[in-house]
Amino acid sequence: MARASVRNEEILSEARQQAQQIISQAREVSESTIARAQKEAGEQAEEYLSRAQSTLRQETEQARLQLRQELADLAVMAAGRIVRKELDPAAQSRLIEETLAEATGPDGSRSVGRQ
Repeated sequence: MARASVRNEEILSEARQQAQQIISQAREVSESTIARAQKEAGEQAEEYLSRAQSTLRQETEQARLQLRQELADLAVMAAGRIVRKELDPAAQSRLIEETLAEATGPDGSRSVGRQ
């Protein structure tokens, strides 16, 4: 009976050790999985940020080009009006101001280049 009791204790001790090893291995796998997921999430976030910055640069450049075109249209319109009329300096200034007012529209938004 005493031998059986000692044997049972040995078996229980082995089982506890094996359980501790399994728990330890599970912890390692879990930590590794979490670290990998965090790394992948960081890389994906960097990729999204890079794409957003690229899109922003493209849109900014497109807006600049559109603004340049609108400014050129406005200059051509003003020059055309000045050339068609022989004006004194005060009349030229008034004509330019009127052209600017027409180009921005009654609500302050630009209307030159829009159709």
